Amino acid sequence: MSNSKLTLDLVSQVLSKTLPHQIPAFVGQAHDSSLFLADYDRYNGAQIREHENQFHTLEIMGINSITPHKRRMGDYKTENPLKGGEVCFCPAQDGYSLDWDNPVDFTLIALDTDITSEIAEARFGASQLTLIPKMLGEDIYPIKEIINIIRQEIALGYPNGDLFSESMRNSLVIAILNKFAIEPVTLTNIDNLSNNKIKLIQDYIQEHLNKNLTLEDLAKLVHISKYHLCRSFKQATGTTITDYIISERVKLAQKLLISGSLNIAQIADDCGFHDASHLNRHFKLLTKTTPTAFRKNCTNLT
Repeated sequence: MSNSKLTLDLVSQVLSKTLPHQIPAFVGQAHDSSLFLADYDRYNGAQIREHENQFHTLEIMGINSITPHKRRMGDYKTENPLKGGEVCFCPAQDGYSLDWDNPVDFTLIALDTDITSEIAEARFGASQLTLIPKMLGEDIYPIKEIINIIRQEIALGYPNGDLFSESMRNSLVIAILNKFAIEPVTLTNIDNLSNNKIKLIQDYIQEHLNKNLTLEDLAKLVHISKYHLCRSFKQATGTTITDYIISERVKLAQKLLISGSLNIAQIADDCGFHDASHLNRHFKLLTKTTPTAFRKNCTNLT
């Protein structure tokens, strides 16, 4: 787990000073406190006061938000209309302020700087990438899509487990580095994992499907970083670790549905799913049927 210095209290204190008199419609943080998310609905014409970020900040305007504004991020200044769907990034230590006129919806993401540097080093071999303040109206895929997944995970209590949450956080950081770093970012070369190490990881997963698996635990098995693990596992198997684990959990659920009399909730727990609805969702995605229908069909065939 991360030793993140980003805490809910710290971000809340900063937001209460920079966005006074407004309570977020939704607020939450990643399982390891490395990311903080706040949604604001219909925030009236106001001002984000001048402040110096202690963390990287990402701002996503609501789809229907169009309003004149003045924005300053470090040396970057603009007085163009805010448009729905725009993404704005402000690195830590850069001064930041924003004025606008009409009610707007927006999401604020705060990212821990140490985690960002750690991922930059592992992914691109450069922990000191220079990030610049910048607005993007286009070419923002997959930032918003990842944030929507992260929001859902936080709201539901991380039903897909720590490993999935961490993978989504890492994907967001990598997308930010790709979009907002001055230097061109290129992947560092990695050594392929041997077949024996891949099998060691897969065997460990099989033996712990009912547990909350983490990237850190799997990486320790083969003595590599968790970021190296994600890339090398997909390179070797053609699938991500998260997708592999979900697939194996669904296969185990199929066996239990055929061979036993456990109810769906018990099977979900034995297979490492958050609850029965979580099992139902992934089971249907992979098999095109529900666990109940699968069991009934198997019973009819015997």
